[in-house]
Amino acid sequence: MTHQPNATRPLEWLEVNGKCIDNIVPGRSTIDGAGHGAFASRDLPNGTVITGTPLHHIPFQDEFTPMYRVVTRRQKQFLDKRQIAGQQLILNYCFGHPHTTLLLCPYGFGVNYINHNRSKANVRIRWAQNGFTSHDESWLLKSPSEMLAETGAHLALDYVATRDIKEDEELFLDYGEDWEKAWYEHVKDWQSTKFWSDTYRNGRDWDSELKELTVRTILEASTDPYPTNIQTRCHSILDEDAWTNFTWSVFEYGYPCEILERAKGDAGSYMYTVKLTTEPHNQYDTEFESSETLVVNNVPRDAIRFFDIPSTSDIHLRDAFRYSIGLPDELMQEAWKNQQDKAL
Repeated sequence: MTHQPNATRPLEWLEVNGKCIDNIVPGRSTIDGAGHGAFASRDLPNGTVITGTPLHHIPFQDEFTPMYRVVTRRQKQFLDKRQIAGQQLILNYCFGHPHTTLLLCPYGFGVNYINHNRSKANVRIRWAQNGFTSHDESWLLKSPSEMLAETGAHLALDYVATRDIKEDEELFLDYGEDWEKAWYEHVKDWQSTKFWSDTYRNGRDWDSELKELTVRTILEASTDPYPTNIQTRCHSILDEDAWTNFTWSVFEYGYPCEILERAKGDAGSYMYTVKLTTEPHNQYDTEFESSETLVVNNVPRDAIRFFDIPSTSDIHLRDAFRYSIGLPDELMQEAWKNQQDKAL
């Protein structure tokens, strides 16, 4: 259960102790190439609590953030956990420290837009007051192992202005010396990966651009293949005895399928014969114990979609920069220290 006693407060109390969550608005960063940034929606005097955020805790980074290589066996894709291809994107948005395996990942409104700039930093972080924004100060005494079985938010940060900040001014945080050193080394050594190019399209792009076109059969794809990051998947309702419509919700990932044949139906639209392999309805679980191969006839085009093969989208670039934001030494707790200095 979230640590939030006395969550209902009178207006007078809120006027003194409340925190605004609309002090940050996203926009194009003033740092060239940085993408989005966070900007002040109003004047923020020095010492203002700009916002607060609860934290997801990841007790052991190495068990959560690695990105594994995808291998193909018997025409199926699997994550090979013996081969680490890199680190997941989430690492860039979490706080870490060389002396601990613990990662703390903020998810408050706007905070993940705040970019690094040591010379222009105008924001600092501090622990939230006990009982505020789900912060439970007893967690500062827990070891990562003791946090392992716990869910929900139990730690929280305040983001505080370190000087007067004007409306529309960009907000910056100092990510730390280690982060900055790692970034400059990455920039110096980086080389473009040939696999990725201006012609790259993800599964969503393919669906949008080709939804009115026919899907290639196995024979056609043998001479005119789809990109290596794309797979066709058929709606999971096809494994049922009867089906009429195909709603692709955000939770519908379908089954991997191949197009055996394509022919025009009575209404003039193409209908497909597909071979699909059933699996759990979880796009991140690519290893499953039991499955069934089915051949289904008279499948309409809207039951077939393109998806990224796991770990092949553009956020999984093998040479992308992945490094956690530095948790300041003054916020690092003795109970969390479980390793010697280590690159984050």
